[in-house]
Amino acid sequence: MRVDWVPYSAASLVAGAAALAVALVLVPAPGAVLPPYDTAADVQWVVVACLVLLAAVLLLGGLPVTLTLMPGRRRRRLALVAVGLLTAGCLSLAGYAMALVVARAFVVEGGTGEAAYDAALESPPIAFFATGGAVVFLAGLLLLAVALVRAGTVPRWMVVLLFAPVLLLPAGVLLAVPLAVAGTLALTVALAGLGIHANHRVAVPLSA
Repeated sequence: MRVDWVPYSAASLVAGAAALAVALVLVPAPGAVLPPYDTAADVQWVVVACLVLLAAVLLLGGLPVTLTLMPGRRRRRLALVAVGLLTAGCLSLAGYAMALVVARAFVVEGGTGEAAYDAALESPPIAFFATGGAVVFLAGLLLLAVALVRAGTVPRWMVVLLFAPVLLLPAGVLLAVPLAVAGTLALTVALAGLGIHANHRVAVPLSA
């Protein structure tokens, strides 16, 4: 099997994790009032949306490298399902972030009113799209973590960090924002670790 693509895919996974971490750092403080449109504070939200879009695209390029951590065709079946769910989640995340940027541009340029924009963001279809994408992404994380446990090719701490967002992110949304922050950081470290570990397995043969 050709492995010359693995370093590029691993780098994409690590870069996607880094972009996700930077987006988390730039998110305004929880509970802060949304700033007026077309101000310096409002631009910060646009930067976050663009970083989320970039992270989603990079993660799409990095997800295939996780399959190299699954020895044997049978063990890859579950990983393939996990990667498929994660891909769908990333596409949903990218689409939602892009929709936020484009819709906001209409508001700033006078193409639509602020009330219409805010109402659109709170509409059931948008909420279903965002929530559904998040659920699919978390399901993919759960299956990927299970597949890695069965494969036994990565350190246990990576698997634990992959399991953590499945519990912390929903709990953070419903109970306390710091839990969601912790879940996002755990996801970032886990994905970066998987990319580095996969690249190392190719660079250093197992028989060495």
